[in-house]
Amino acid sequence: MPADHSIPDEQPQETDVQGSDSSDDSVSEEDLLERDFEKMVNAFRKSSKDILKVKSEVIPEFRKKVIQKLKSRCTWFPAKLVKTAGSSVKKFEKYRPLLEALLEECPDFPAWKDEEYEATTMHIAMRSAEEGFIRFLCERSPAAVGALSMMTKYQKNCLYIAIEASRETELIQYLITCVDRGTVDSVGQEMNTPLHLAVHYDRCRNGQLQIVEGLLQVSVNSLQKENEFKSSHNYRTLTGNGLDTLRLAPLQYHIYSRQNSKASAEKDKVADEIAALLRMHCLRLNLGREKTLSLLYGELQPKAITFDLWGYETVREEDLDMLSYLDFETVLQAVVLPELKVIPLPPGQVMQSELSNQLDSSEEKKPLRLPECPGRTDYCRIFRWLRMRKVDKILRVSVQDRVLGSHSDESIEWCLGNMGVEIWDWNRLDICFTTIKAAAPLVRKLTLYSSGNNAVLRSWADENGLCTLPDLREVHVEVLQVSGAS
Repeated sequence: MPADHSIPDEQPQETDVQGSDSSDDSVSEEDLLERDFEKMVNAFRKSSKDILKVKSEVIPEFRKKVIQKLKSRCTWFPAKLVKTAGSSVKKFEKYRPLLEALLEECPDFPAWKDEEYEATTMHIAMRSAEEGFIRFLCERSPAAVGALSMMTKYQKNCLYIAIEASRETELIQYLITCVDRGTVDSVGQEMNTPLHLAVHYDRCRNGQLQIVEGLLQVSVNSLQKENEFKSSHNYRTLTGNGLDTLRLAPLQYHIYSRQNSKASAEKDKVADEIAALLRMHCLRLNLGREKTLSLLYGELQPKAITFDLWGYETVREEDLDMLSYLDFETVLQAVVLPELKVIPLPPGQVMQSELSNQLDSSEEKKPLRLPECPGRTDYCRIFRWLRMRKVDKILRVSVQDRVLGSHSDESIEWCLGNMGVEIWDWNRLDICFTTIKAAAPLVRKLTLYSSGNNAVLRSWADENGLCTLPDLREVHVEVLQVSGAS
């Protein structure tokens, strides 16, 4: 993992100071203020069990003497405050009145920086994992929220520090809700984004998948950002890349870190889930074939991410077996089928893909028997073959199904069921809403074709119709003139 130039965990020690000698000309005004701050801390400590005394005596005594004199130039203040008020939940609660008074008199103090590391109060609190302190300030201070995005001398914002230090999942998720896209897309050491850090194999633990999901919800742009670091000998041998310096987008960086880390069964499970999530989002970006393949595979051998039969009018089922050289990704970006006739195998003949699927006992059985329903089942044979090739999700389907006779609702549901379709364009008239819901319950974008049948249009628009699909964001309806219709 990268060298750590983090803010040190050691913070200045608390000291008991009985008083300050303002007659000592060798002591600066800043030094005197620091001493008075420590006197105030001592007063808080001694009165901590009497909250009324703290509010009625300690705060008024030191408001003018100390709190109102604090300025951003007090570079000693951020570390000393965190050490005082943030080192535990119990301690934080004790010093809550002090934080409230500080916010009243100097509301921008969460963004004040120390001199050595240019670290704000929030950076130091993040390094020390002061969750109560951090939440308290973020909920009350715009300056605290703004400070989350500020960079230290070593190019680290608070989100970067929290992920790098593997802070609690709940804290990191909270930070993600506070920051903007620019913070998530920011680059730090070795040009790493927070997403690069989050997908590193060594950080694959319970809750890490949720952190990655949160980052991608704020910005998917990070998927395209490349870091820059020294490559390992193993990677140069594997890829044939002789370059000492690598530039990798997050998915390739995840794969690289996995190849160069000690394996763990627990980490492997989380890593598989993170890799699948990253691949899914790369495919959703729809950046074009070359860019998508680059994000997915880098310099490794790419897999097929689409299946497009556009231009064909007839396909024999046995021809599909001849495409066995295609190594499909388990998630396909798109399946595109024109008006197509599929000629089935001769009676008694079995596809080689089906035999291989039956012999693979490690795979969960998938439904390979074609549906018994009226109408065409040509496309069922294609989707059955894709299932046998281990495809388990298709993001977009574009299917022409009107000229040669349409597939039934049952056939469509069989083709697309459990395939996670997100963009639906099946060109058949008046597809029933219940078919769409059963076949693609998580669909995001729908293109529907209508003959003008009012009953179907009303069913789509009904309060129990398309609006019940939880992820649906966009619907296009084409009303087509049907021959013989009035």
